[in-house]
Amino acid sequence: MIGDMSSNPVAYATDRMALINHTFDELKQKSLTDGNSYQQLLISTNVLYGQYKRQAEIISRQIGGVYVERHFINNNSANRQTKIQPYTPVPKATQKAAMDALAQYVFAPDTLAAIKPLYTHLQHQRRGFSHYGKNEDPKAHKMVLNVQVSVLNQLLHANVLQRISDTSLYGNEYDLTTYMKDLTAAIFIDEKS
Repeated sequence: MIGDMSSNPVAYATDRMALINHTFDELKQKSLTDGNSYQQLLISTNVLYGQYKRQAEIISRQIGGVYVERHFINNNSANRQTKIQPYTPVPKATQKAAMDALAQYVFAPDTLAAIKPLYTHLQHQRRGFSHYGKNEDPKAHKMVLNVQVSVLNQLLHANVLQRISDTSLYGNEYDLTTYMKDLTAAIFIDEKS
C-alpha cells in the first residue's frame, strides 16, 4: 500500500492522525507572524488536512484487503514450515481494528474538531482578483465530508465488497454481514440506548 509506513498500518495511521490533531492545536501560534498574511497558516492547515485524509484512506484499505506474496515455489523444509501462500486475507483482528479506527477518527461527530479554532483564520492571500466569483471562506463541513466520502468510496466499492465475499472462501473471517453491521454502527449513532 502506498503511504503505509509500517508493519501495522492501522496503528501507524491512528498515531499520525492523533499527531495531526495535536499539531492543529499549536498551528496558529507557530504559523502566524506579525506583518504577514494568513497564507502560511492556510498552507500548513491544508498540508495537515491532506495527511489526515491520506491516513484515513490507508486505514480503509485494510478492510477486505489481501496480502500478496510473489515468492517462487521452493520445497526446502524452511518454507514448508512457514507456509507462504500467494494470497492471504488481512486478519480479522486487523480489519476490526481498522473499522474501530475509522469510527473514531473519520465517522465520529468530533472528526477534525481540532481544526475548528483555525477556521476564522484560514484566509487566502489576495492576489488581484483571484477570488472573483468564488466564495473564499473556509468550507468546514466540506473538509470533513471529503474525508468521509473518500473512505466510503473505498469501503462500499463493488470490488471491495466482492473481495470480502471471495476471500471468505480462503480464510477471511470478517464476513460481509458483520462488516456491514460494523460499518453501520460506525456511522450511525443508536439513540435508543
